Amino acid sequence: DKNHRTKFIIKMVTNEKASGRLLQILQLTGDTNLLPDLSYEHMYKNHVLALKRYFRLEGSFGYLRNMEEAEFYFRFQKSGNCFLQAPSVMVSYLLQKRAETNKDLSNFSPLDVSRFVRNTFSDGQLRKYVVKDGGGNSADVLTTVGRRVSGDSGNFRVIVRDSEEIRNSAHPFLLQTYLEQYGPGLVAGFQVSKYFQRAAKLNKKGNKIGIVRFDGVNDKGKFIPLMQEGGAEVDEQDKKSIMSIISNHSNPSVKLFEANNIPALQETLREEVSERESNGDEMHAMVLLGGRSDEENPKKTYLLFQNWWPGMPLVEISDDYYNASGRSLVFVPTKGLAHFDSLNHDSFYARNNSLMAECNKMDRAESLERFIPEDEIRILERFM
Repeated sequence: DKNHRTKFIIKMVTNEKASGRLLQILQLTGDTNLLPDLSYEHMYKNHVLALKRYFRLEGSFGYLRNMEEAEFYFRFQKSGNCFLQAPSVMVSYLLQKRAETNKDLSNFSPLDVSRFVRNTFSDGQLRKYVVKDGGGNSADVLTTVGRRVSGDSGNFRVIVRDSEEIRNSAHPFLLQTYLEQYGPGLVAGFQVSKYFQRAAKLNKKGNKIGIVRFDGVNDKGKFIPLMQEGGAEVDEQDKKSIMSIISNHSNPSVKLFEANNIPALQETLREEVSERESNGDEMHAMVLLGGRSDEENPKKTYLLFQNWWPGMPLVEISDDYYNASGRSLVFVPTKGLAHFDSLNHDSFYARNNSLMAECNKMDRAESLERFIPEDEIRILERFM
């Protein structure tokens, strides 16, 4: 009501920390493109090469029938905001999945996280984000995006598979079936151990081609280099295709807005993920890109996730590790996926086609608490 809103505004204005956060939101001009800097371009090439090599491994599978056609977007943050980054990037991969049947789709840009906060948060969301300094539920965010693009706030639903279901039926064929049918998955409520957090240093500068693997419940994680098995010719072809993608994104902007093109290095990205270590209670959100079956043990599955930490953007997790740490895998059903076509011609959300960007310095974490109330699906434009 009016009195409640008045108290909310007064608290934002008079509370030093809250007013600082609000000012930060008002100043946001979009996620920062990092690729003008050559060190980040080198990092992008290495990460994409790692993905190409991974999806050529025996027994591997991904969210597209042909993962050679995938276009990857990386979003980084020193810590926090994963509950927004994961659904933002997942939108891109959902559109790519949809393009397998709708060839008219051509714009696969992720949502712009910074503008998502500034332009679309409702009163309740801003109150929690600014005044209470709280994070949110990534599955809620994805559901809200789906509801808006579908134009039907009541009937849009996601498919949720909790870790108990996955534990009882974890084998490569089931996981592969979900990816082939629905596309990428969102891992929500993933519990971050101190070892998982420390592993963010394993490829800190992004100068190695490979993934970080966690194999077994208490594994501390290790970097696994991925070698090119197709010879120098295949390697050269891969590098040319990556350079072509970079060239096509050399002007990282979408008609909906002018991207923030700051070429300066973000020193925070060179630091470890966080100075503090997780106590095992912190939650995280990532995107499921694919997986593979173990050559020696076909019943064992590895899941490949995209992460938002510069030193560990690609994480492979064994099914038993995931079952101990994960909470839910969220998929968009085929009927719901078709609604995302509208993102290519309607200005629902600002989007950012930078291949590698930093989502500014808003530190919020994944939470199991409901972030988006049912009655606040509407989009407010107070801060546009």
